[in-house]
Formats: sequence, C-alpha cells, structure tokens
Amino acid sequence: MARALLLDLAEAVPLLTLIGPGGVGKTLLALTIGNDVAASFADGVIWVDLAPLMDPTLVPATLAAALEFVPSPDRAVATELARHLRTRQTLLLLDNCEHLAPAVADLVAVLLAACPAVQVLATSRAALKLRDEYHLPVDPLPVPPPDASSLAAVVGNAAARLFVERARAVRPAFRLDDDNFATVAALCRHLDGLPLAIELAAARITVLPPEALLAQMDDRLHLLRGGARDAPARQQTMRDTIAWSYGLLTLEEQTLFRRLAVFVGGFVLDAAAAVCQTPSDAGTDVLESLTSLADHSLVRLVDDLQSEPRFTMLETVREFALEQLALALAASGEADVIRGRHAAWCLALAEESEMATPGGPEQARWLARLEAELPNLRQALGWLEETRDTEATLRLASALGGFWFWRSRRVEGSTWLERALAAADPTPTVGRGKALRALAFQGMQLGNTRAAAYAAESVAVWTELGDARQAAYARLALGQILEYQTDYARAIPLLEESAREWDALGDPARAAIALFFLGQAALDHEDGPRAEALFEEALDRFRQGGYAWGDSVGLLQLGEVAAMRGDTTAAATYYAESLAGTSSREDLVGKLVATARLAAVGGQPEAAARVFGAAAALADTIGYVRRPPEQERLERDAVVARASLGDAGFEVAWVAGQALTVEQAVAEALAVLALLDGTSAPST
Repeated sequence: MARALLLDLAEAVPLLTLIGPGGVGKTLLALTIGNDVAASFADGVIWVDLAPLMDPTLVPATLAAALEFVPSPDRAVATELARHLRTRQTLLLLDNCEHLAPAVADLVAVLLAACPAVQVLATSRAALKLRDEYHLPVDPLPVPPPDASSLAAVVGNAAARLFVERARAVRPAFRLDDDNFATVAALCRHLDGLPLAIELAAARITVLPPEALLAQMDDRLHLLRGGARDAPARQQTMRDTIAWSYGLLTLEEQTLFRRLAVFVGGFVLDAAAAVCQTPSDAGTDVLESLTSLADHSLVRLVDDLQSEPRFTMLETVREFALEQLALALAASGEADVIRGRHAAWCLALAEESEMATPGGPEQARWLARLEAELPNLRQALGWLEETRDTEATLRLASALGGFWFWRSRRVEGSTWLERALAAADPTPTVGRGKALRALAFQGMQLGNTRAAAYAAESVAVWTELGDARQAAYARLALGQILEYQTDYARAIPLLEESAREWDALGDPARAAIALFFLGQAALDHEDGPRAEALFEEALDRFRQGGYAWGDSVGLLQLGEVAAMRGDTTAAATYYAESLAGTSSREDLVGKLVATARLAAVGGQPEAAARVFGAAAALADTIGYVRRPPEQERLERDAVVARASLGDAGFEVAWVAGQALTVEQAVAEALAVLALLDGTSAPST
C-alpha cells in the first residue's frame, strides 16, 4: 500500500505519515519503504532522524544538513530549502516527528507548496495535521489467538516469529517446540505484539526461560528494559518509550490518560466523561483530550463497527498509566476517587440494564453491551469488595443477574453473590433482596439445593421492606425453582397465584413465565392437552411482550407435547423453529436433547447418538443439571438408539458428537429434523 501511495500516478500522495505507538516499528518500516521506492526518485531518498532534536526552530537547518545544502544566511532556511528542492524529485523521510510536529508541519507545508516533485514520508506517534496528509496506521504485529492449541498454530505467527528470532540472537539453542509454544504465544499477547516489547523480552531469554518471563508480566515495564546500546535512549526501555509520548501531552491530557487506566478492556466516550471528569475539572473537554490521546497513539479506537465508538489501551501503555495513577494517589488520593467513580458508573450501567436482561425486545442489545463491559464490571465488583461496600456489591452483582443467567455465567455470578451475602449483615435491604433472588436463579439449573431457600428469603425481605412488586418477582422465582425441582405440591399453587398477580400488575410477559412453568408441570405429569393449552397461552403472551427467549422455549415445549402424542412431523417442525431462535446455552442443551430423543424413536439412531453426545459435552462445559423428568426422558429414548446401534456403535457416535462445535451440533440437529419432518434443512 505504501508503495502505491507514494508512486502510483493515480494514487500518489505528497505526504504519507506512518502513525503508531512507540515501539511498533515505524522507523524500520519507513526505511524499508524508502529502500523499496528509492529507484523511482531521481534525486534519491533523504532520511532525517529528528528524535535527538529538541529545538523546533532547528528543524529546517537539520533537513538542510541532511541534504548537504548550505542555505544563504540572509534568507529563511525554509525558503532556501524550497528553492533548492524546487526542481528535484526527492523523497524526504522525516523520522520521529511527534515532539516537533508543529515545526515539521510548517516546513513540510512550505516545501510541498513550492516543490511539485518532492514527496514526504514521515513517521510519528501523532499526525502532522496537514491538508494533504495521508495517514497509514502502523499496528502491532498480530498475536497468536488465545485458543491456539498447537505448535503449527503459533509457529507462523508474526509476533511469535519475531520473539524466536530475537531469542535465538542471544541464545542460539532456543527453539519453539511443543513444550513452550503456548507460553510464547501468551507472552506475545501480554506484550501486545509490540516489536520493541517483544525484542526487550526476548533479550531476557539468556537468564529467564519463557515460563519465568510470563510470570514477570505483572510488572512488565520493569522487565522490558536493557535495549541495545546503539538504540535511541527513549527505546532503551519500554517505560521510556511510553514516557516520551506522555511527556508531549498537556497537563489536562496527562490527567485524563492516567485516569483512563482504571478501565479494563476498553471504554466508551460517555464512560470516560462520567468516570474521569470530576467536579474540579469543570471546563475540561474530555472529547478533545481523548482525541489528542488517540492522535498520540496512547489510546486506540476499536474497529468493531458499533454505533458507539469504543476505545482501548495497549496493556503495556495501560501499565504505565496505572503507575502514573498510583503516583497521583500518593500525592492527592486521586486514584481512590477515580476507582470509586468507575465502580459507581458500572453500578449505574448494570441497574439501567436490570429490567431488560431477563427478557423483552431490548434484551439482546443489553446483553451485548454488558458483555463488552464485563472486564470493567469485574473490576468494579473487586473494588467494592476490597472497600467493603457490601450494599453496592450486592446491588451490582444482583443487577447483573439476568446477564449471569443468559450468558451462561451462572457459576461466576453465584460466586460474586455468595461472597457479597456472606460479607453483609442480615438486615433487610434492597441489595440483599435482589441478591437473594438473583442467587436463587443462578442456582436453579446448577443443581443448588439452597436455590428455593434463597428465593423464599428474598420474598421475606421484600415483604418486610413493603415492596409488593419486588415480592411478586421473588414469588415467581420461587415457583419456578420449586417446579424445576419437581416439588409440584408447593410450585403449582405459587405459579397459579403468580400468573394472576402479574396479570393484575399489567405484565403479561411475567404472567407467561408462570404459565410456562405450569405447562412444564403438566407435561411432567403427561397431561398433554393441559400442557399444550398452557404453552400456547404462554407463547402468545411472550410474543406480545417481545420475549424472544419465551418464543424459543415455548416452541420447544410444544414440540415436546407433539412428541408425547407421537406426532413426529409436528414435533420436528417445532424443534427446528426453536433451534433457529434465541436461547442460552442451557436452553440449547435442552433443544439438542429433544432433537436426539426424537431421532432415536424416529429411526435415526446414529444421528441421535451424535446429538446426544454434543448435548452432553455442552452441558459439561456449563455445569448444567437437568430436571429429573428431562433426565428420565433422555435415558428412556437413548436406550432405543443404543439398542439399534449396539453399545460399541452408540459409543462411537456419541464420542463423535462430543467433538462437534456448537455450530456443528446445531447444523447436525437441523439436518436430522429435516429428515424427520420430510423437508430441507434450513440454512444456519
């Protein structure tokens, strides 16, 4: 691309600036480009290293010296340079411009206006901001993905290759092999793919093997030093490289930079303003300062095509920012203030999402937003725990209840909730009432025997607080859990009462949940007509409320009713529609099992065994515990498939199914359902 931008008649640009963070390899890339295109410039390529220059007034004179041109003492040097270069076809390679950007920009503007055959290739951590400037971002090297599980997946990666190359330069016997590839891959990820960081780390291989290097990554800036003696001083250590950019910022920009370090995994503009702009910062323009940080390659825009732009820091850069924040804590207590504001922002975000995440038309959007902010939410929970703000911890962990549940993070959610409840006193509070209900829900499909007790205690808390609506939520949860545990004697009256209660409160979708679980109870008792009527009524209400989850599981259960009465075609149609809908991984387990059972009794034993195996593998990864009636139906129909295939054949197909990805398992299920209902499988 750089060659085309400099040489192609249709695309050639007068000023091409390579922009990227310190240590990313801009200079080496620029020199490589310059060498590659040199033959196309009749008067050659002139390289000017501006890094040692601190006085901006000397920029024109430095270029003149590089050109071996002595300007007239009676005229401005820039004017003399324009006269000298006017008829020349030259590429000026101006390296390390960021600390002299205004002076460099002024000179380049004069030269480009007067010299039609002169082109400029610049390297900088920040743009020169000229009208004719074309930016070419220089990104860190690609790093091995976290799921790289083989030597072959790592050996061809650019960051890993650089690490091995530099390690062998100081320790020739070093090799990438089956024992160390995973560690080297993790090192490259921790080092953000930055060539300078990788080179500094690899230089330590003489005394620290890869495992020991990885253990040092919590203090990587201390580790990443001792660069080549002939390297510029600012590139002797990774800390100096970042400090060089930090020193170019205004005081307001430095303040924002260190405060942004409180975010983990990135942030949006509104979050940056809410957390980093304190009352004492009135008049500070966060957007302007953030733009400057991005211009200096200290903050990066995440290219995720979302409507709301998201920013992040490289981890090496963030560690430097955290050091600066810690220094500010020692001086003024600033760090604690900012961490508290970060936790408050996370709590406000979670509570804003609280009514949407259990279901409804906004569920998918909110679940995606919370997923993006999960590292920040975890950071906030940890801070609230550390500062013993138990009520805020309870509120945050419970506000995420729908997220924990639908994103199949129920074990993690339960852990946060249990710790928060254990740290809090038993006084009835809003946080306690919500946390008990959320913990009950997380435990329902994890086989937690105390789930019903948590829900019952939540009812008691809300009753004592006098909040009838919250008490209704807790009663509905208790009914669901008791039905899940097959305690029908207690569950059915509660669910019937809850359906009436939510109808009276004007919330048909909540009433639908109660009707759905009543339908499950009827199905468990093999009362097909009652189950079908309840599921159809629930499905209608779910659709009224925009509950995609309810639509999906309602279709699944109507398929169960059809299968119970022997209507394989109808059951297959319902299951296929359900598989195409929204669901958690726990619900997907149920859909796969239902499909496998139908295949087993429908004459497709091999496909049944594979889908049984896929469902079992998925259930194991999420700790899913089936309801006893579901387990009984699974075992009953699996026997049919096993009898058809024999034990050995069944096990072979089962193991093959366990190796399927989720996408492959769904495709397999849809294919067998198409056979069972006599249609073509829908595309996935």
